[in-house]
Order: sequence, then C-alpha cells, then structure tokens
Amino acid sequence: MTFLINQAIFILINVLNAANDAAKIRKDKDVDHFLNGVAYVLSIIVFILIFEMDFVYSLLFMVGCFCNRQLTFDIPLNLMRKLKWDYVSPAPTSWVDKLEVKLFGQNGDTPNIIYCLTFIATLIIGSII
Repeated sequence: MTFLINQAIFILINVLNAANDAAKIRKDKDVDHFLNGVAYVLSIIVFILIFEMDFVYSLLFMVGCFCNRQLTFDIPLNLMRKLKWDYVSPAPTSWVDKLEVKLFGQNGDTPNIIYCLTFIATLIIGSII
C-alpha cells in the first residue's frame, strides 16, 4: 500500500510541476530542466531513505517514479499548453525528450504506451512485495 501512496504523492508533485512549467512557458521564461531533474531525483532519494526501502524495492520505486513522471508531467504539460496530449517537440531540450525522439521520432504514442504499461507493472509488483 505504501508503494501506491508514494506514487500518488509523486503524481501530485508532477502535475504541480507541470502547471508551474506551463506558466513559465506562457510567459516566455526558460524552464530549468536540470533543476527540475535534480529536485525530482532528490525527492525520490528522500522517499527511499524515509521508508527504508531495500535495493530491489528502491529500483522498482525509481522505475515507477520515472514512468510516473513521463506520464503525469508530460501529458498535463502538453494539455496545459493547449497541445495534443502526445505532443513531441521538434527541438527537445531535455535529455529524456532527446532520447525519445532518437528512439521513436515524432511518435508520442509509443513511448507513452511503454511508460504506462511499465508504470502499471511497477504498481502491481510494488503492491505485492
């Protein structure tokens, strides 16, 4: 149950961060991808330490958080910017977005399906172990 609650907290964090970044983009301000990434990784580490997760559970949690972020940050950010839910930037700036474009081109559906299925798998496994 803790796994599900922790992931729900990260969904809230992601949506709030997406709203913040969408507001910055509307005002033509830069989004600091590095700072966002560092803050996200540090928050994951804090959760791992607080809940004293073992190595395997920590890895599962990190994969879940990554997929969670890709779904509950990117999609809301696109929608808040009045773009298609699966919009792919023609000039990505984050390393994850650049990697996605290299692997999948401008196809936003395939990575989202992969993230969704992986996230569901981590939720199921994390609830069991």
